[in-house]
Amino acid sequence: MIREMVAIASLGAIVAVASADEPAYRTFTSQRTAVSYAGVDPAYAKAIARICDTALAGYDTVYGLQMPEGIQVRVSLSPQQRLRLWTDGDSTIFFELSGKRQLAPPAQSGVFNVYGFCHELGHIAIYRRMSSMMGLPDGVGEGWAHYFGSMICGYVWDKLGERAWPQPHNYHEQGGPGRFERQVAAFDDARANPEDRAAYLLYRVEQRYGRRALGKAMESALAAHPRGTDLVRLFRNELVEVTRDPKAADLFPPSLLEARATFDGGAPDFGSLASFRGMKVKRDATGLLLHYDDGTMQSKRSIGGAGEIVQFRMPPGKWRLDAVLLFGSRYGDVAPPQRDFSIFICDRLMNVVAEIRKPYSLFERGDEKWVVMRFEPIEAPSAFHICVSFDATANEGVYVGQDTAKPSGHSRVGLPYSRIGPFLQDADWMIRAHITPADKVNLEAFAAGWGRAFDY
Repeated sequence: MIREMVAIASLGAIVAVASADEPAYRTFTSQRTAVSYAGVDPAYAKAIARICDTALAGYDTVYGLQMPEGIQVRVSLSPQQRLRLWTDGDSTIFFELSGKRQLAPPAQSGVFNVYGFCHELGHIAIYRRMSSMMGLPDGVGEGWAHYFGSMICGYVWDKLGERAWPQPHNYHEQGGPGRFERQVAAFDDARANPEDRAAYLLYRVEQRYGRRALGKAMESALAAHPRGTDLVRLFRNELVEVTRDPKAADLFPPSLLEARATFDGGAPDFGSLASFRGMKVKRDATGLLLHYDDGTMQSKRSIGGAGEIVQFRMPPGKWRLDAVLLFGSRYGDVAPPQRDFSIFICDRLMNVVAEIRKPYSLFERGDEKWVVMRFEPIEAPSAFHICVSFDATANEGVYVGQDTAKPSGHSRVGLPYSRIGPFLQDADWMIRAHITPADKVNLEAFAAGWGRAFDY
């Protein structure tokens, strides 16, 4: 049902990438939207601003969902890019095109541009109020944005008509409620994917209880600033409260209430040392440093809506994890955000063994450098994941260094109890684990012997 929409990041968007080749952008500003654009005609920037202004009003008035007072849209066209439309989950939408044909109506381009911006604002409506994406059941983020985006696309049609886009077309039928109704008519629960089920849930809620009840229950759930693990259950409970109908809970399939990790490409096999090929072991004064990078950064990235993940293996015996090192730098305002980020220590299946909270102020703006994040020693599993989540946006976050010289294939993108992306094939995150022995051992011998176990 949802697979035919424009390409949208679902594992967490790359919201910041260091680059010295930025094109020259022009800016068009409307009541609530600032559109920075390069390579496209100004008419599209004006249309995007008008559509987003109207869609924002729709989310405010139709569903009563709190939206940002203003948003930014960044549009760029370059043959070197691939078609992508995504959001940082806070207040910025990114639209990358590789050719002008992708701006044509869906019948010619296959791209649902008007709907796409309504959809991304659905992500912002949900994600900006959450404390963390961790544990958001598979399909909920995309499915709910699809439903809201389709309905708000209909609101935009009612307000602006076919001339909202420079090439007039019926986006009500080609991307809005008309298309969604056709998708509902073809819905088959036995064959539906998680996104379909999540979208269909909101459809059934609205059909049974109306938009006012749907919006009120969703707003109440989001007002609690939940983690992904809690959002759907909160929405269910609030819907029962708003409708005064206990049977409302029966609309929620168990699959949308479960928080568990799903791995693209399958869960990692931690049963053999080969699963950690290339891991380096270095001795220091108190323990061992485990890492894959060679200490030289070739690129850096910030990920919104997900975290940077690296897997490690403990030596034989009793060892404790007491620090995580990360090579990076903060971007955004001069003053660091007055909030913490999370370091998750996870088992093979990305279940959380421990969560460590650290202040953003540990990272400075400017050149990247190693930041050591110490904590009380943790009895981590013999094989474990480290996931660092900064809840980054386009305006604030941390660039995490990447070593691209000889990628080991042990870095991923994702969050605990959530969808975990495939191994990165082009880089290692510059994230290291420091471990100390529980008993007295010969560190030099361990560093040499254990390190050779992965040197092949």
